[in-house]
Amino acid sequence: MIDFENLKVKVGDKEITIGAVLESNGSTSNLKTGAWRSMRPVTDFEKCTGCGICWSLCPEGCI
Repeated sequence: MIDFENLKVKVGDKEITIGAVLESNGSTSNLKTGAWRSMRPVTDFEKCTGCGICWSLCPEGCI
């Protein structure tokens, strides 16, 4: 049987109890989540050879 009262998850350097209430929601409430959404890759299909290197190197698997 799992003891859910003592079940904890480590996130970065913090330990969070499952079902715990977060005291603050961090940078998302201040809209400071980074500039990643404002920059989007653009494919130049005239130069694309279909090799798949961009797909294999994409950190988010967006391609």
